[in-house]
Amino acid sequence: MGYSLEYKEWTGENVEVEFSIAEASANIGPDMEKEFICDGIGFIALLKDSEGQLKVKMKPVDGEPSEIVSYFDVMSKFGASSNTPPTE
Repeated sequence: MGYSLEYKEWTGENVEVEFSIAEASANIGPDMEKEFICDGIGFIALLKDSEGQLKVKMKPVDGEPSEIVSYFDVMSKFGASSNTPPTE
């Protein structure tokens, strides 16, 4: 199972961290997507829209297509606070 540093920080869970969303997203340009799996948050990829805003592709549920949500929404769900989510 894969977990991000942010998931560990936001939840306090004792999990082994495999990557940092902030560091991983720094290497993603606008209109690009890279596979990163965070089982804690439930996403399978990080991507940026044409304006460079970070999004996450959630795991598909019950055969439905993957939902793409903003990183800000993910942060809000976990009660995380940040002045600005990672962009390009």
